[in-house]
Amino acid sequence: MVEKRQLEAMVSELERHMPRMLRDYDDEDGFWLWFSGEADSMRRNADSREDRTYVCDRINQMLRRAGVGREVPDA
Repeated sequence: MVEKRQLEAMVSELERHMPRMLRDYDDEDGFWLWFSGEADSMRRNADSREDRTYVCDRINQMLRRAGVGREVPDA
């Protein structure tokens, strides 16, 4: 398990890579395979339900900002 500041860094890194990954994947399935693996890793590393909720909320915010129509379910 990781501390909240490490989770924040992980989420920020995912957000930083997301525009490139949306652009670089030729198909939506490839993007979602990459993205879901990253998101699941962060959720598994969250130490508490509060941290998992924080991660999910941040991920869903970035998906909305990117105009992606799906959301990650809460912890």
